[in-house]
Amino acid sequence: MSEPSGVGETQSVTAESDVVWRHFLSSTAAEAGKTDKSARREFFYYDETDLMAIRVDAWKMHIGIKKDGSWFNEKTYPSVPYVFNLLMDPQEKMDPESPEWGYIGRKFVAQKLWAPTAGVPFLQAHLKSLQDYPPSQGAIRSA
Repeated sequence: MSEPSGVGETQSVTAESDVVWRHFLSSTAAEAGKTDKSARREFFYYDETDLMAIRVDAWKMHIGIKKDGSWFNEKTYPSVPYVFNLLMDPQEKMDPESPEWGYIGRKFVAQKLWAPTAGVPFLQAHLKSLQDYPPSQGAIRSA
């Protein structure tokens, strides 16, 4: 068994750890300033064990939400995911239920109904990675 020799290089360690090393090394290269962009395009947002949102590049899609942006409120799952362009709306205020931006948020989501479909390959890859590398610890649930 051999170890990866440096940033950006991987050698076969084992089938399981190869993916982990590749991710680590691609992230390390970005952090070390060897590249301007991370190799990772997608981020997944969880509340304990519940997937709440996925971000790909400048687009973020909320699958689950908490009303009024408060993490103390109950989770709900809208029938149509909320879609945000973080370059246009970095604070994610133009959601469809916003008292201030509601109409614009609803119009924006209606125009971006392609986004949930575009996120499917990223979600599929994420679900496969969870099958291949199951979480070692579950979330703590309150009674």
